[in-house]
Amino acid sequence: MKKRYITFGGIVVVILVAFYLIGGMVLSKVAVVGVEAFVPQVTKTSVNLDSLKVSPLTGSGTLKGFVLGNPEGFKSGHSIAFDMAHMNVAPFSIMGDRILIEKIHISGPKFNYERKLLTSNIKEILKNVQAAAGRPVEDGEAPAEPVEEAPPSEIKIEIKELIIDEGQVAMTVAGATVPLPLPKIVLRDIGTDEGGISPDEMAFEVMSVVLNQVLMSVAKSPGATVDGIKNLFGGNKGG
Repeated sequence: MKKRYITFGGIVVVILVAFYLIGGMVLSKVAVVGVEAFVPQVTKTSVNLDSLKVSPLTGSGTLKGFVLGNPEGFKSGHSIAFDMAHMNVAPFSIMGDRILIEKIHISGPKFNYERKLLTSNIKEILKNVQAAAGRPVEDGEAPAEPVEEAPPSEIKIEIKELIIDEGQVAMTVAGATVPLPLPKIVLRDIGTDEGGISPDEMAFEVMSVVLNQVLMSVAKSPGATVDGIKNLFGGNKGG
């Protein structure tokens, strides 16, 4: 009888592990669909994600081929793109309602900054993210379009560490493009104090820092004005 219980217990364990492994693969596919459905609601842009894979046993994962489009009215093909990001997720947390991400490392992201009259594509995306999280826009700016209230998300997310390095900004002003380096960004314990935060709040916490850093890099550039662009390309030579 004891042997029968042990055998039965072993079968149950195998079934649970198999279910978990298959569940992890299914969740990876569902995650891609989820990202492509959720992000446009926040940024008001298109988004494409080639793949998102997380090992349910180790929590190690990769995100490949992320491309965020531009708000309507801007010409560049995309606003943000990166080939790959590495992440470590607490095992089994992806099966629950609180996802604990130990670390995300994004290396070499590309940002396109396109200026248009008194705004830019990055500013417009930032305003959309603020509106989605119910946050006010900066003083002096037109209020962002109201977002329809949705039921509170049951999923909570916590990120222990987010690293973005070797980023570049392609600044396009007056028809000219200037490459700018983006300083390294390190964020820690996002949503930790709250025991996890909603996807909308997480998008705001992360993207507000990243996009504001892009805007700061542009503002500090000698080509941040039309005259600066002319100077960079020798437009004022010879008087």
